[in-house]
Amino acid sequence: MFSFNRVSITGLSFVVTGKRFISVPSKLPLKGLIKLENSKFLQISGQDASVFINGLTTIKMVPKYLKKNQTTISAADVNNETILNSINLSQDEINTSNWGILHESEEFDPEEPDELPMRLGIRRDGRFGLLLRANGRIFSDLFIYPSPFNITNDNKDSEPSYLIEILNKNQFKPIQMMLKLHKLRSKVNIKEVNLTSWFYYNDTKEGFKIYDSIFENYFNNSFSKNSKIANDLSLKFISENQLSLTKESISKLSGFAIDDRSDYFGYRIVVSDPNSEPPILNEKILPYESYIERRIQHGIVENSDLGNIATLPFECNIDWMHGINYDKGCYMGQELTIRTWTGNGTARRILPIKFDEKIPDLKDSFEKLELRVIIDDNDILKDEKSNNIAFNPFGSSSDSSNSNSKPVRARRDVGKVGEVLVNDGICGLARIEKRYFDWDKIQTKKVKVVHNGITYMATIDSSIWNS
Repeated sequence: MFSFNRVSITGLSFVVTGKRFISVPSKLPLKGLIKLENSKFLQISGQDASVFINGLTTIKMVPKYLKKNQTTISAADVNNETILNSINLSQDEINTSNWGILHESEEFDPEEPDELPMRLGIRRDGRFGLLLRANGRIFSDLFIYPSPFNITNDNKDSEPSYLIEILNKNQFKPIQMMLKLHKLRSKVNIKEVNLTSWFYYNDTKEGFKIYDSIFENYFNNSFSKNSKIANDLSLKFISENQLSLTKESISKLSGFAIDDRSDYFGYRIVVSDPNSEPPILNEKILPYESYIERRIQHGIVENSDLGNIATLPFECNIDWMHGINYDKGCYMGQELTIRTWTGNGTARRILPIKFDEKIPDLKDSFEKLELRVIIDDNDILKDEKSNNIAFNPFGSSSDSSNSNSKPVRARRDVGKVGEVLVNDGICGLARIEKRYFDWDKIQTKKVKVVHNGITYMATIDSSIWNS
């Protein structure tokens, strides 16, 4: 049995069930500050830190690219050389200085000359990426920050140093062990650090202006092309303080990132004191559940939503959330990931879902709810059903051409097309199969949701990504 306790914080009401929760639907405020209780941090520093992280994550950490076609030279190949030459970063600087982090924006086409300046930059704000298993499945989602955020005369360092924010603290120890196993002879130091991560969003008109200004003036690939400029811009960001950070948080600022997994999603602020005051003046402090609600609104899935489900990066929209660089070379899990990208793409995506009516009696927000085709769409799956018929070689002593041979249906339930991963009874995130909902062609589609034997109607909506 679950023990339910209703609490109310800053105008939001939640039903708490142990470590899980069900949020009672209420509109999130236009802006708010949230302490990210589910994050834990590792620090990786040393001469080989950049190369070490590059070989384990989906994001590019060193300025090189892997030519896709070895027999021809395309416009993209020529322009990629131009892109690499646009930044000023030597191998010696990579190994011996706290130079920052590469930001390569895949949305800018390397075949378009006008877009080349925006493609690659050196900056000091963090980046989102994934750590994969050897079989290409997701191990963890993470943010990587150059550390500290600002380099001054007081904290000059002679080696690269990065903070790894692991978004699901339950995976911290396995990841820590895995990194140490992969260290081998790499000249890196790996240690746990006690930091606090805050998430801030602002959906007011003024908030949107500030977001655009921060991107444009401080963290812009088109002119942040070397480590000195990157550091100068981070110092300028602090001095002009458009986010109204407190003096205490500025003095303890260990990392900062524009969380651009979705447009105008928010910011991540990492401070060195776990007991410090909130980092922004005069902002509402919202409970952690508000962060999950915010993610659901923006279609952002995290590893903690998946439970024991093993998923591939593109199912979790890594390409849409700016979490992968395709030409960076080898990293763990890279073969299957790139084969998916260059092949037919992913067969499933995790997308927002909205229920037509509130689903009652949910004991757990992470309870998996089955998605099934609606009656009007059964014809869509007829071909697949017929293709799932096979002849049982053990059903008759005669060969399969004998009329007495009995066809056997495959065990796959073709009527099931996905499952809801996390929800609040009104909306959530669902993993849906492309054979039923083709997100490349349509933005919304009805689907049945089954809970405790009762069927409800819902709508899958990909417009947050495709609008």
